[in-house]
Amino acid sequence: MVSPAFPAPNFPGFLSECPTPPLTTGNELVRIARVRRPCSLVSDRRPSSSAYIGSGEHRHRGSEVRKLRPILELPNHAKVRRVLHGFCSPGALQFLDDAVTEQAACWFRLGVKHLRVARKLDLKARDEWRSVGSRAYYAAYSASKAIRYLTTGDTLTDAADHKRVGDLPDDFPNKNGWAVFLNDLRDARNRCDYDPWPDTKSALPLPVHELSAQAAKFVREARAYLKQRGVKL
Repeated sequence: MVSPAFPAPNFPGFLSECPTPPLTTGNELVRIARVRRPCSLVSDRRPSSSAYIGSGEHRHRGSEVRKLRPILELPNHAKVRRVLHGFCSPGALQFLDDAVTEQAACWFRLGVKHLRVARKLDLKARDEWRSVGSRAYYAAYSASKAIRYLTTGDTLTDAADHKRVGDLPDDFPNKNGWAVFLNDLRDARNRCDYDPWPDTKSALPLPVHELSAQAAKFVREARAYLKQRGVKL
C-alpha cells in the first residue's frame, strides 16, 4: 500500500502498470531519503517561485518536481529508476523522466542567472573582478551540474560536487578541453573568493574578462547539449 506521507503521482496508468511490491520498495527508498537527506537539490531552504522561472508550463512542471523531490534527492536517481524499471511496464516511469529533465533545466537556469551577473559586472564594474570570476565559475558549474545530473544522475549536494565540475559525458563536444577549463575556472574562483594577496589577480589562469567570456561559451554549449536531449530551456 502506498504510504500516505508520499502519495503516488497523479499520472494515468502509474498505479495500474506498477504492482504493489515496487511501490512499497520505492516508498522505502523515499523513507530512507527523508532520514538521510542532507539538503535540498537547490538549497536547504524552502524553494522560492524564482527556482521555477518562465511560462506557466515551466511552473507546472516545477510543481511536479517538488512532489518528486524525495526521489530526486536520493544519491543517484538513475539507479533508482533502473530498480523501478524492472517492475514497471515501458512508459510507466515517464513522470520520473520528466521530473529529471525539469530539474536539470532548473540547474541550467540558475547558471544563466549567475552568468548575467558576471557579464554585467565585467562590463560596468571592472573593479569587481573577484565577483566576476566567482559568478563566472558558478554559471559554468551549474551548467555542468545540469548535464551531469541528466546524463548519469551522479551529483552531490555538498561541496565535494565541485571536484566533479569537469566530469562531462564522453559525447560532450570538446570534453577534454572543457574539463581543463572548468577545473582552471574552479581554481580561479577559489582565488577570487579567498586569496587576499595583492598579486591574486595576476595569478589567475586567464584575465577575468576572458574567464567570463569562456564561461559564457561553455553555457551556450551546455544549452545546445541539453536541448538535444529533450530539456526545455
